[in-house]
Amino acid sequence: MVLSRSRRRCFFSVPLLALLLFTCLNLASFGPVKYHELPFSFQRASPSCEEIQPVEASLRQHEIRYDSVSPQNHGAPDQYILHAKLLSEQSQQHFVHLPCPSRSHVLADELCRDATFTGKLFLKTQNHSMEGYHEIWVGYMKELFMHEQKDCYSFINYTTHGWRPAFWGWSEDDEQSAAKMKRLQDGRMWHRYKNLVAWTPFGAPRKYHLPSLDETLSEKNLASAWYLMVLEDSTGVRVEDLDAILDFGGGSSSQAQITRRLGFHGTYFIFDLPPVSLLQRFVLRTSGLPAVWIDEYMSNDQGTSTEDVEGLNVLVSRVSTLQRLFPPDGIRLFFATYSLSETPLAKRVEVFPLVSQLDVFFIWFADKPGLLWDHVEGEEQQTSRWGNNLRYFQEFIRKLGDVSFCLWRGGAETSTGSYGFVAMRRQLGRVSCAPSAGCIAERILKCE
Repeated sequence: MVLSRSRRRCFFSVPLLALLLFTCLNLASFGPVKYHELPFSFQRASPSCEEIQPVEASLRQHEIRYDSVSPQNHGAPDQYILHAKLLSEQSQQHFVHLPCPSRSHVLADELCRDATFTGKLFLKTQNHSMEGYHEIWVGYMKELFMHEQKDCYSFINYTTHGWRPAFWGWSEDDEQSAAKMKRLQDGRMWHRYKNLVAWTPFGAPRKYHLPSLDETLSEKNLASAWYLMVLEDSTGVRVEDLDAILDFGGGSSSQAQITRRLGFHGTYFIFDLPPVSLLQRFVLRTSGLPAVWIDEYMSNDQGTSTEDVEGLNVLVSRVSTLQRLFPPDGIRLFFATYSLSETPLAKRVEVFPLVSQLDVFFIWFADKPGLLWDHVEGEEQQTSRWGNNLRYFQEFIRKLGDVSFCLWRGGAETSTGSYGFVAMRRQLGRVSCAPSAGCIAERILKCE
């Protein structure tokens, strides 16, 4: 996504006017707008919230346009990205600090308002929207909508309330976290990932302390960084090389945040249930990243194009919207960790025509421990509430066509019964069994 070479007008007030005017007049010379770098840096040591309010106001105008029911009002995504980056840099947020109180209040108001409106519509159509989902998840979604409507001003502290679903830490297993951390530190590219694992306040996740590091970590960020290392080591593809990502069941949005911080600057799609999409929009905007929820519930899905959302974080709750907006070419990643395998089969069938056309696939799923490729138990011996997951993904691989892949049993880094699966179109290269993934000879089911 290259910025327009035409000069663009910006309207800001003192004290940022001169700096921002200079920026607007010279955007073309900087090339693509990327999340992990700025074409300049601010010199102020600790600006006050009053000083950055003009940038906050401009960013808010972009958000309002994208939430509008009129697609022609959506504006240019590159400008939305730029002003999000300006705010992050000027406020020294850098994806790790909460925004100023004024912006936090605005985003909380937005969450309350939209959850109240969409929650009523969702409950009316719940039998259809949640068809096939386990009753536990039906209950989770009702509870999530309730907190989004009634507790929006304390929503950023989600984990401390003990709310469900436990997006910021399902297991709280320090042994798994320690094993992931060891893989990261032992890897030849530790310098590439080491700045991603520190604790961040969004959702107030549990803090994890590692004796060997004088730093407070987040197990969620640690897991997200480890996933990216495994992806890059297995495929040789770096996130900077990707043009689009489909994160299926993105949960807390932590993976999106970490992927952006590592250098991804394409379009990041998260497909999830409506109340989770609302959570993701709130958290991503709070973290300083531009995020839009394009959905029938918001009445902003009709007429929105792929170009309208290029380079943004796009939250989608309907397969039809995803099919219409997802880029038709480029190097595109399908990312699903313990999500596709927990999705009703009817929804998997619905989304597969799009997924099967993508280029790189990174999946984790659970099944009975110790299974082998050639000795998969029949469907009558179900190993999860969705059936035999290994058999499903064997068929999934076959339907992908000409791909190189590797499927293995997880080790100490993952929960018991975990299986990793990475695939890639052969014209992009060959998938390898990466030691960083715990993929050793005795754990391999099949690689080719």
